[in-house]
Amino acid sequence: MCSVSEAHVQVSTWSAHVPGTVMALQGSCVVIPCTFTYPGRERKQSDLTAMWHTKDHAFIYHPDIGEVLYRFRGRTSLVGDLGRKNCSLKIDRVQRIDGGPFIFRLAIDDGEKFSYTKSEVSIVVKDRPDVPLLTVGEPVKVGETVSASCSVYHSCPSNPPLLSWNHVGTHSVHSEKLPGGQWRMVSVLLFTSSVSDHKKPLTCTTKYWEGKTVRSSRALNVKLAQWHNGLGQGLLATTPLRTSGCRRVCVCKDHS
Repeated sequence: MCSVSEAHVQVSTWSAHVPGTVMALQGSCVVIPCTFTYPGRERKQSDLTAMWHTKDHAFIYHPDIGEVLYRFRGRTSLVGDLGRKNCSLKIDRVQRIDGGPFIFRLAIDDGEKFSYTKSEVSIVVKDRPDVPLLTVGEPVKVGETVSASCSVYHSCPSNPPLLSWNHVGTHSVHSEKLPGGQWRMVSVLLFTSSVSDHKKPLTCTTKYWEGKTVRSSRALNVKLAQWHNGLGQGLLATTPLRTSGCRRVCVCKDHS
């Protein structure tokens, strides 16, 4: 039987956890999530130095910018807290040639250095962003509150995409961190539908950092709304339609 002290002994090793691939949009930024461990006693952040390099040992990030490959200078920064064993790296203005793979390297003040070669990460660089996913709560009825949502995925939490609508209303935005260096941003729009909304497109526009813009639209199908006149009689209103330059006005029918 193990003693209590023996049961709590943990031996740290040189290990790092990164996703195998990270998706990124050309011209935007990407954050590569990274955590690590090292053997021996716990060290202060000031005792640790982080570097990132290619398989050819060319540095894409180094505290001494003179050691960094010219095309990466001014574009890479360490956003992780080494004291908490976080080695996350940010790359700005992602280029198509930034595919990698890349490797994290740690140096400890007592002279130990280690490259985590078993934990490589590559970047899949996309030329264009995906079209946002637009959903509308149905049915859409005249005079009732409509809920619409627009969602996009991105890899740049410091400069997330901006989501906007072509319809007035109350909107809220929330962001969700996903595995693999991805984020999901959702904008929810609430508005009261009217007869003038029928067949009009509801559009969500997504503008990414560095200017790339994509849109998603959906025509609203406003259905008849039913209510009561207080006497137990159902009243039905039709939506307005335009045909051959004429307008059909709203009417009410008494179904008693």
